[in-house]
This record gives sequence, C-alpha cells and structure tokens, in this order.
Amino acid sequence: MHRQVRALLEERGWAQGRTRDRKGRVDLLGAVEAVLDQFETDQPTRRLVRRARILNHLREMASTSDLAVWNDARGRTIAYVYKLLERAANAFPDD
Repeated sequence: MHRQVRALLEERGWAQGRTRDRKGRVDLLGAVEAVLDQFETDQPTRRLVRRARILNHLREMASTSDLAVWNDARGRTIAYVYKLLERAANAFPDD
C-alpha cells in the first residue's frame, strides 16, 4: 500500500496546505485516501480498518499525532514524504 501511495504522489504531484489542489496534486493524506478508494471498494468496514492501521503506522514512523501538520510543515519536501513511505513499507510490509 505504501508503494502505491508513493506511485500516486509521483503521478499526480504532491501538495501542501490542502488534501487536493486545483492542479490535481494531493498531500499525503489525500494520496492514502485515493489509493484506498482504488483497492478497498467492496467492504467499507475493511477500508476503515485498513485506513486507521495505515495512518497509525505513518504517524508512528513520522513521530507525529497529525499527518496533515507533518505534511505541511515548513521545509518539508517530497523527499521526506517518500522516505517516510519507504520506512513504513519496510516496517509494515503487509500494509
């Protein structure tokens, strides 16, 4: 899942300050939601559980309680986002 999020960010572009912008770019949370929408369409409960698990993993790896604030932090770059996703993919390969 984390690798799909990265692929979506590479394809659409990364945004700060909003989940999606007018150019179609997405922030980290928007990318997670978009990927979940692609893969978890038939079981809403499963989607919610997976979303919570993935966001918890990312918050833990980023040492934050708020991924939107982390994503939007001054000086944050897409390289930091990619590094977080890679670390999460390695630590939680089943997600």
